Amino acid sequence: MYNKLYAAVTQLDRVPGYEPGSQEFESLQPRQLNIHMFRTGFYNDKACMVLIPKNASTAISTYIAWKPTDYKAINRRTYIAVFRDPVDRWISGATEYLWRGQNFDGLDITTVDLDRIHLDKHTAPQHTFIDMLDPKRTKLYPFGPDVLKQLQDDWNCFRSTAHINIVNTINTNESKIKVRDYVVANANFNKINDFYAKDLEIFRLTTST
Repeated sequence: MYNKLYAAVTQLDRVPGYEPGSQEFESLQPRQLNIHMFRTGFYNDKACMVLIPKNASTAISTYIAWKPTDYKAINRRTYIAVFRDPVDRWISGATEYLWRGQNFDGLDITTVDLDRIHLDKHTAPQHTFIDMLDPKRTKLYPFGPDVLKQLQDDWNCFRSTAHINIVNTINTNESKIKVRDYVVANANFNKINDFYAKDLEIFRLTTST
């Protein structure tokens, strides 16, 4: 199931004319990349940063000093990614999905089947972003308030550290808070835990080291 899911979701958000190496791709600003490409990464001569949506990806792509790439198309000694508690990430992703639909498309969120779990790329299992990488060369950082500082301390990867932070708009936006409360009240957490079983195991291993 997961291999089929990966094959499907790797095609999401690919825009013709924005393939890696093209002039259009190189012209994109870092924060635009995760809009145009599902497999966005950034690299220097030693490592490659893999972006996973809802895992500080916006902050990373905004501040990172490394060059953009399709991380499947590059070979580096080390691959780096932020890995998040999958249930927490699903709540955040589902909230964003419903809130945007409600506010921009007039969606009645009560008509959305939350049992579908995989709503878009922001709720795709995290392991589908890293399954193709060599685990021995992949370093995962647990998502948290200090994760950007940890990345900077270890890799010196950001242009500036003065104002780097993870902005949680859900906690500061009243309409998003209402949608999040709806998501939490109506989610099937048994099904969510089953769906993200592999992510949960990876996250436990990441936080135990």
